[in-house]
Amino acid sequence: MSMNLSLTQLRYFLAVADCLSYTEAARRLHISQPPLSKQVALLEAEMGLLLFRREHRGVTLTPAGAAFAAEVRALFAHLERSVAKAQELAQGAGGQIRLVIPEAMVLDPLQGLLRDFMDVHPGIQFQIIRLNLGKAREALLVGAADLLFTLSFEADSLGGCSSRLLGVRQGCWVISRQHPLAAKTVLEPPDFAELDLILVSREVSPGGYAAAVRNCGELGFRPRAVVEVASFDALLTYVELGHGIAIIGLPQAERNTDRFKAFAFPEGKGEVGLMLFWREEAVPPALRLFLDHLGREAWEEPPR
Repeated sequence: MSMNLSLTQLRYFLAVADCLSYTEAARRLHISQPPLSKQVALLEAEMGLLLFRREHRGVTLTPAGAAFAAEVRALFAHLERSVAKAQELAQGAGGQIRLVIPEAMVLDPLQGLLRDFMDVHPGIQFQIIRLNLGKAREALLVGAADLLFTLSFEADSLGGCSSRLLGVRQGCWVISRQHPLAAKTVLEPPDFAELDLILVSREVSPGGYAAAVRNCGELGFRPRAVVEVASFDALLTYVELGHGIAIIGLPQAERNTDRFKAFAFPEGKGEVGLMLFWREEAVPPALRLFLDHLGREAWEEPPR
């Protein structure tokens, strides 16, 4: 059934429903009473039902009128949200998102998400900032970046931030291609007695350090010693020079097969979440658009 209802009629109807008085409703709307009464009568005629009962001291809502009033209130609330969202879209149409990514981190699956978003919102640009783990985390926390793409073990150091899990990355052991153990197909726990474990320092990445030590414990590996370095690039250099063994993401190892021999973890071990973090109190319009683009479904708990 097609109806010709206007927003003015609905607004007038709600005013009378709230005041239960045509006189008071007209005063609230800053109009005279006759046009108010006329529009409500036209609304009732269009709908083919009685919304109000006229009484000596005012009006009351009929059951149908009360139910309709609740629906109209919800309609106006939705309309207000739609207008606000449209205004946000307009404000963010030419914005910029400062995205910080730790050094040497492989962009998949974020790369495809960025490309899809920019196809829909070509006016929004991403400023990509590459820093080491500690400085990347700090850049987000002090407001020098809007968004951080990093690993789930950084979550404990990012209090006050919201997050989205984008996927899970498998970790692996890597040693230099020139190391004698590179000839093996599988590493056994005794092999680790010959190796130093190379880790990014606790100061730079406390979560990454703890996760690596935990992985060693779960797998029963006891490295000869732990060597802490200041950055992920330094970690890769130490390993390439034969100074020990390290844990890195499998995609990173696959891109450096000429430098490293990779040994996969047992199934279900060594996984780490790929996450986006942003400050809860600072979400600019362009970033809100990007988060809406990702969707609002519930995300599973990332590995730690």
